[in-house]
Amino acid sequence: MEFIACEKGEGQTVLKAKYKVLGIYSEEIENILIKKYGIGKLKFTYF
Repeated sequence: MEFIACEKGEGQTVLKAKYKVLGIYSEEIENILIKKYGIGKLKFTYF
């Protein structure tokens, strides 16, 4: 997992952080973030 950027969010979103995760680890990372921080599903994007 590689940190890309962090910026102020809009509305109820306090911060918006961007990370890069290799596809083979994305499901595992997503599950950890959902359980630990209660976030929603990750969005797949191209850089």
